[in-house]
Amino acid sequence: MKERWFLMLVVLLAVLAASVAWAEDISELKQKAESGDAEAQDQLGRCYATGEGVEQDLTQAFQWYHKAAEQGLPSAQSSVGLCYQNGEGVNKDLAKAAEWFQKAAEQGLAEAQHNLGLCYEKGEGVEKDPLKAVEWYRKAAEQGLAEAQFAMGGCYWDGIGVEKDQAQAMEWLRTAAKQGHWWANEFLWHLTAKKLLIWGSVAFVLILILSGIWYFHARSQKAGRKNRLEMDQMPPT
Repeated sequence: MKERWFLMLVVLLAVLAASVAWAEDISELKQKAESGDAEAQDQLGRCYATGEGVEQDLTQAFQWYHKAAEQGLPSAQSSVGLCYQNGEGVNKDLAKAAEWFQKAAEQGLAEAQHNLGLCYEKGEGVEKDPLKAVEWYRKAAEQGLAEAQFAMGGCYWDGIGVEKDQAQAMEWLRTAAKQGHWWANEFLWHLTAKKLLIWGSVAFVLILILSGIWYFHARSQKAGRKNRLEMDQMPPT
């Protein structure tokens, strides 16, 4: 019993120590953010967005993201875009979302490039433009972003911004699937299952046809043998 209480006390002290250390880290992070450190501002924004080390506050998250974004930090610019897109901590504004995605995308941030491609594909915050959608998807996909690779596969499959090309589509889908992209794997699985079903149906029809041919052939041979037997049994005239 004493050992159990001792163990609980050790765990409690460890939790308290971690909380104190985390509070000190947050305090230091706030000081850096308030002094104008863009990386710290971005990190503090994430803390407020997720509630890590502080009480969750989406408005505060947006404000800190925005401070870092104004200094040109791509990850913060992308986060500001997401805030405007989803209406988190600020009024929803798809046009401003696209603007901030553009800023981050032009600096080479793959996630922002993909999000900007999505804006152009759907016409959210910008005029719908499939060609630009594919352009930005490709930039992100070539950086290895699975979500963008899946989008490229979809564009080639459906002919969005490019000519339909199932070979190219499959190549991008397999590339995304290798990275564990769930939807890419799901699509490929269904496609394989569909092919198996088609080939299974073709095989079944062929078996039915061959069975029918064999049946009628066997029946014809049997009838022939019966006729010959009857003729052999007839008395000579």
